Amino acid sequence: MPYYTRQFMSSVTMQGTGFFDDMQVMTNTPYFGILWMIRATATNGVIQPNGNVPVVNGNNKTFTIQDATGYDVTNVVIGGMGYTNILGPTGGHTFTNVITSNHWINVQSKPENRKLVVTSQYGAPSPSGTNTYPYKTVVATSVGGSPVAYGATTQYICTGWTRTTSSPGSGSGTNTSFQITGSTTASITTLTWNWSMRHKLTVAVVGN
Repeated sequence: MPYYTRQFMSSVTMQGTGFFDDMQVMTNTPYFGILWMIRATATNGVIQPNGNVPVVNGNNKTFTIQDATGYDVTNVVIGGMGYTNILGPTGGHTFTNVITSNHWINVQSKPENRKLVVTSQYGAPSPSGTNTYPYKTVVATSVGGSPVAYGATTQYICTGWTRTTSSPGSGSGTNTSFQITGSTTASITTLTWNWSMRHKLTVAVVGN
């Protein structure tokens, strides 16, 4: 197209292989060849690059794999037309000389364990003591027995709870549900049931 027409080529679609000769491109040098697609996915893991990743025929493509917070990579599986390979836990994989067909790679993970420590001065907490749960498990907790009699004129009543690591950090009532979190396997969630003393007040009227 003559330059004086002030027109430009916005896109080119081709099939097969080839190239343009004597063509000036202002942005990227064009390549026209067979493109294969590698679909990269991860279940509770991190893979880069991810999604549908194009690869020029005959080229290599490397993927890096990491644990997501709270999870361990347990297996990496790759596949394509007519094959599936189980690689086990690994930090990466390279597809070499990609030809013939599209391929895929999938990262599989399992949740790590986290500890929950529950304390209560009175009543019957459930669960109690030290407990272990998989990451992001929803735990239903409660405490029974409130109020607790302490002599004839005094009692203790549960006023609520405080918690560390897993949010929210505090609340009222005798039950709560939350997800076990924490950034590492050393993270410990603590749940403390809070109690307050109450005294009996007897009111008497003398006269009218």
